[in-house]
Amino acid sequence: MAHINGIYTQKGLKTATKIGSYVLDMFFAGDFESFRHEGKKHVTFRALAERDDLCVSHSFIWYAVAVLEQSTQLPDDVSETLPFSHHKLLLPIKDLELKLELAREAVARRMSKRKLAERIRGLRRNSAAFSRAGRPPLPSFVKGLTQVRRGVELACSEELSDDLFDRYGLDDAGRLLDETTQQIETLERLVTRLRAQVSRLRERA
Repeated sequence: MAHINGIYTQKGLKTATKIGSYVLDMFFAGDFESFRHEGKKHVTFRALAERDDLCVSHSFIWYAVAVLEQSTQLPDDVSETLPFSHHKLLLPIKDLELKLELAREAVARRMSKRKLAERIRGLRRNSAAFSRAGRPPLPSFVKGLTQVRRGVELACSEELSDDLFDRYGLDDAGRLLDETTQQIETLERLVTRLRAQVSRLRERA
């Protein structure tokens, strides 16, 4: 609770995504599907959200995690430019192509929150445009790579100082090195398979 209150020093997208990332990692092991499946049933998270001394609302926490996931579906230049309020308006749109189209339009035209809301309401009236099936669910390896990226960013955010490893000791540090090396080797095999698929698609294009 204190950590969330410490993050919430100002409103905005960066603050929301920081809180969303903290909640996702702390209570749901960084897994968006787990959050969607058991979020409301998670006893510890529910107790946190209901605390009177928490400086953000229950709905804000939910939006923070939802917007964090949405940001992984959009290009960084679009996601980081859109305000938090605009991200929230795009959340009900399940068609990823339509979501991206609207997000790019909002950025390019510098739409206000009201203008974007009107644009989305217009699409709601045309149910065929708003309820298109869109792309299939993201493959597991894409979801996994998104979590790997976030994990690497977190791991690299702290300096590997002598003091830190003096506390760890040789055995623990050695195990960390072995595990990291194994993960890198696994990723290298995935990269090889990805290169093969990219080459195949280029030859077919």
